[in-house]
Amino acid sequence: MDKALDYIKSKGPIFAKQLGNSLSVSEKQARNLIDKLRASGEPIWFDANRGFWWLDDMAPSGVPYKQWRRTKVG
Repeated sequence: MDKALDYIKSKGPIFAKQLGNSLSVSEKQARNLIDKLRASGEPIWFDANRGFWWLDDMAPSGVPYKQWRRTKVG
């Protein structure tokens, strides 16, 4: 999980498929890593047009929270 977080912090916004490719895992496994990071409290945000990125606990200004944070699955 640490590698995934470091990659998101340094390369984000990034799509799950790109993250998976960089970590040599499937897109589904990359999404699972993102979900685990979020469940552990990491503020990973999502925009359907740009991908995932890490940012402090504040939502990007002027943007509704639900549009940016990926809905937790399962």
